[in-house]
Amino acid sequence: MKYKLKRFKNLRIKRESGVKIVKIDNFSPLKKVGIKKGFSILTINKNKINDYLDFYYYFNEFGVNTFEFYNPKGEKIILKLFLEEDERIGIHLEPIKPKICKNDCIFCFVSQHPKIKGIRRTLLIKDDDYRLSFLDGNFITLSNITEEDIDRICNQKLWPLYLSVHTMNKDLRKFMMKCRGSDFFYVFDKLCKCGVKFHTQIVLCPEINDGKELDNTIRELFKRKKNVLSIGIVPVGLTGHRSKLFKIKPITKEYSKKVISQVNKYHRFFRKKLGYGFIYLADEFYLKAKEMVPGTDYYDDFPQIENGIGMVREFLDEFNEIFLNDKKIENIKNKNFSIITGESFFPILEKNISYINNMLNLNINVFCVKNFFFGGEVTVAGLLTGIDIVTALSDVKKEKFGDFLCVPGESLMASQDIFLDNMSIIDLEETLNIKVMPLRYGPKALKKIMVDKTF
Repeated sequence: MKYKLKRFKNLRIKRESGVKIVKIDNFSPLKKVGIKKGFSILTINKNKINDYLDFYYYFNEFGVNTFEFYNPKGEKIILKLFLEEDERIGIHLEPIKPKICKNDCIFCFVSQHPKIKGIRRTLLIKDDDYRLSFLDGNFITLSNITEEDIDRICNQKLWPLYLSVHTMNKDLRKFMMKCRGSDFFYVFDKLCKCGVKFHTQIVLCPEINDGKELDNTIRELFKRKKNVLSIGIVPVGLTGHRSKLFKIKPITKEYSKKVISQVNKYHRFFRKKLGYGFIYLADEFYLKAKEMVPGTDYYDDFPQIENGIGMVREFLDEFNEIFLNDKKIENIKNKNFSIITGESFFPILEKNISYINNMLNLNINVFCVKNFFFGGEVTVAGLLTGIDIVTALSDVKKEKFGDFLCVPGESLMASQDIFLDNMSIIDLEETLNIKVMPLRYGPKALKKIMVDKTF
């Protein structure tokens, strides 16, 4: 490490300036020169730092870096630092505080949560941040994009972004989203001109943005195919807590069949024209229509799997690979346990579990849990709550569970074993008097649970 350091005292700098260091490793060269947790990085190589994305974009791993720090005592510190080949910077920066959505969409799921205490606070945040779109695949509306943001996205190549379009009809979009803030079409076109790539989504609302309006939206997005990487169409999510909200018709079996027929004509055309499908339907349309989800080829490289598009197919392919194609699964330790899931996935999971029960002489029970927390209309496993699991299983005799109970991993926080209603795995175990295991990552996790003697 080579460095030069200067200190300037009694400076007035806005508190929100820079990005704060929340942890510094013992091996960090910055720690050796007195930089500590709580210091803020104002600039690096004369570039203003707003968040950790800026830091890692401007940080020169193999050259000299000039830092401007601000410490809690009001001092500014200028540090020139050159790292040796085997040295790492060793700092952890504060997470991005998300920008909040400026719209008031008629279908917004956040507005449909039950008004009760104890609900997970993060569920009530209407984030709409292009940085989290780039990092995590969150869908955004461009409602709070500034000219400075546009320049940053283009200069730092922060794409692909995940974009909520819903309709390309300006008046209809204004009605559906109660648009405030930035002009979507101005920002979208400007980003397209500088080469930004997008995965787009359409939340389909019956008799609002479907039919001819959907045709128009698909065609307008196809005109921008140099920038639009994919179109995902998902059904509007309706809960039982919409008494004072705009009335939207639910997605039915017959409606789903019509949408499948309409959209797949485009899918086939795009596949011939482009060599890939370009437009993809959410699994829920097929589950509602009681139709088999498409084969693997339909989804190409599964560009919108986190949006519920292709998850069932991925499960089936992985399940077949593990349990059907390779019929020799040795050293099974756990044969007698239970799995819960939501209403939409229950028929598929039950059918496949029944098959391996017979093939491998297992006794795995599958229980269906209805989601009363969201009013009974939400059927996906990822939105199940602890209280709904308790309600569904409270009358089940303990011997029916077997040795333990598996809950879907997607219904839990990524970092903690806590459901949406803030009930923990431990709370659920105590209430049901049974060991509870999170079943994360599909069939691979199921196999691991079957053969791992520690469970």
